Amino acid sequence: MWNHQRSLLDLCDFLFGSLATCLCADALFLTEPTLEPYHCISRTMAAQSETHKQVESIPQLDSTNYRQWSFCITAGLQTLDLWLVTGALPPLYQARPVPTNAAAVTADERARMAAWDSANERSIGFLSGAMEEAITRRVQDTAETAAGASNQVTAQHWWDQTTTLYDITTPATIYWIFVQVWE
Repeated sequence: MWNHQRSLLDLCDFLFGSLATCLCADALFLTEPTLEPYHCISRTMAAQSETHKQVESIPQLDSTNYRQWSFCITAGLQTLDLWLVTGALPPLYQARPVPTNAAAVTADERARMAAWDSANERSIGFLSGAMEEAITRRVQDTAETAAGASNQVTAQHWWDQTTTLYDITTPATIYWIFVQVWE
């Protein structure tokens, strides 16, 4: 079902992102609306098209191609500025910001937490979109278990559980590597 809805969702994100970028650019640069708004949209659409091509080039994770998948998905997450909330090792890993005073959260702290939450959700969506459905369910279940009492499943939980479950050498993996070398 995901694949049938994916093209429609991608189109909506694509169009909304272009429109939002133009509106934000006008607001940021305090420029008057021009008679040629399509220049902004065409530049944004070109950038999003390149990102979409990269996302489409990532192979779906099955039980035999973890190494290839992890290389490609890491590059994709780095391109989208999502790697630091997903699989980066400390000290680069960026944990969810914590307010200095939980009773009086500032607007800046609230904005940083919202930005982190957004990046976390986008990372999980990116990861799950590049996995076969059965693998997605298995990783989700183990990530929820790993989150434990905190009850907040993060992209890092997803990454760690995927690595634990699928970064193994099996006869199928050895055969797949043999076939790749032979070709």
